[in-house]
Amino acid sequence: MKILLLYIVDDFIAEHLGMESIYTYLCKKGYDVSIKVLNMKYPTKVILEDYAVHFDFIGVDIGVWNAKTVFDICKTIKEKRFETKIFIGGNFATLSAEKILDDCPHIDFVILGEGEIPIAKVIEHYQNYSNMPEYDYVYKHGDDFSKKIPYRMDSKEFTKIDHVMLNFSFLKKEYRARLYASRGCCGNCSFCTHNYLGINEWRGRD
Repeated sequence: MKILLLYIVDDFIAEHLGMESIYTYLCKKGYDVSIKVLNMKYPTKVILEDYAVHFDFIGVDIGVWNAKTVFDICKTIKEKRFETKIFIGGNFATLSAEKILDDCPHIDFVILGEGEIPIAKVIEHYQNYSNMPEYDYVYKHGDDFSKKIPYRMDSKEFTKIDHVMLNFSFLKKEYRARLYASRGCCGNCSFCTHNYLGINEWRGRD
């Protein structure tokens, strides 16, 4: 299985710690993984058509600010190779999974909660059975969202990231590396998305 992680940016390119963690974890599991950075200000159709035929799974970073671009990218990929499985994840994706899949039928599934282990389990299942699994932390078209539970990693499962995205940052004169010190928060703010997701327990690295 070949896996691509797409990071959609504007002018500012800094490390995406979530993608770094997923990349590192999947590599250690023996998968063929790549990270690509696309600038949402430039046409990407030709590049994406090439990506679509070379990867079995494509994970796309999504937020409120780039959702429309992500939808267009997913449509382009599916038009070129329908068998390519497209997934999204993160806080915004977890909170808005139902609405996102309603707006973009080209996305195959949403990883709810923290993504490293769930993504690896989905890919492993697909390799063995050639279909999508029925996991609590995977939301697909037609699923009952109310029965889904976001995945929360234990601190013992944290992976030391490989910082592969620093190359992209350096090319854009961005020389700061980011540290993954912990996940969650010690606070309990009612407006916080982490609290809403039920994954806000603070977990520090050793």
